[in-house]
Amino acid sequence: DDAEDVRLLYVAASRAGEELIVARPADKLVRKSPWRLLYPAALKHGRELLLPLVPAPPRETLDLTSDEMQQRVGRVDERRRSRALPTYRAAPVKLRAGELSDYELRAVRKGKGPAGRGVEWGSAVHGVIEAAMRGADGAALRAHARSLLLAAERPVDEGGEPEELDELLGIVHTVRSAPLWQRARSAETLQIEAPFAVMLTAAEYAELAATISELEPSDGQASTREIIEGVLDLAFREAGAWTIVDYKSDAAGSGIDEARRARYRAQVDLYAAAWQRITGEPVRERVLLFTADGRTESW
Repeated sequence: DDAEDVRLLYVAASRAGEELIVARPADKLVRKSPWRLLYPAALKHGRELLLPLVPAPPRETLDLTSDEMQQRVGRVDERRRSRALPTYRAAPVKLRAGELSDYELRAVRKGKGPAGRGVEWGSAVHGVIEAAMRGADGAALRAHARSLLLAAERPVDEGGEPEELDELLGIVHTVRSAPLWQRARSAETLQIEAPFAVMLTAAEYAELAATISELEPSDGQASTREIIEGVLDLAFREAGAWTIVDYKSDAAGSGIDEARRARYRAQVDLYAAAWQRITGEPVRERVLLFTADGRTESW
C-alpha cells in the first residue's frame, strides 16, 4: 500500500508542466494528506503561498412552487421542440432510387450508372463536352480528354493509354455536328455547367412537386423552405428567352426506353422551372442531347 501511495504521488506530481502547487493542511491533518511525502522538499525549496480564508457564500434557495417549475420546464421543452424543426431542406435534382428498375439498382450498387457505362464514363463525357464548348480543340482537347479518362481510372491499353480516348473524342465530334451546338456558340448569353440553387416556400414547392415527379414529397412542415439545387449542363439565351440543354450519356443514345425518357424530361422541366425563377426570364425550349448518337429531343 505504501509503495502504491508513492507511485500515485509520482504520477500526480509529474503531470505539472511548469509549476506544482502543493496544498498543506493544518498540522493535525498533515499525516492524512496525500501530499505529505513532498512536504520536506516543498518547505525547503518551495515558495509559500498564503491563501486568505474566504467564507462560503450563502446557499441559494429556490422559492418556486411546483406549478411554476412545471411551467418553466414546459417553456423550455417548447423552445427545444420548435428549434428542432428544420427551417429548410435541400432537394438535389437527380433520379431517385425509388424510380429505378431492379436491374438499374443492381447496376448502381456495382458502381455502374443507369447508362450502362458507369458513372465515371458519364463524368468524362460531360467534362470533355464542357471543355469543347469553352473553346478547347485539337491537341489541347485530346490531352484534356486523356486526363479525364485516366483520372476516372477507365481501361487503358498495354502502353497506358486510355482505350476509350478516340471514342470520347468522337462523341465531341458528333455533338459539335448538331445544329444546337452552333446555336449555343452564337447565343447572346451562354452558361456552361452552371450550378444553381433556388429557395421555395412550402406552398410553392408543393405546387411544383404536384407537376414534376423528380421532386421528393414535402416533409409536411409549413414553415420549411425547400432549396432545389443542381447543375445545368448548358443554358443559352436567344432573343430574351432561354434554352436548357441536358446531356445524356446512355449507351443506347436516343433509343432509351420511354420510362427513362419521361424521367429525363421531368428532370429538365424542373431545371427550367428553377431557372425561370432565378433569372426572371422565360425558358422557351428544353432539350435532351444524347451524346452516344448526337440526337436531340426538344419540347
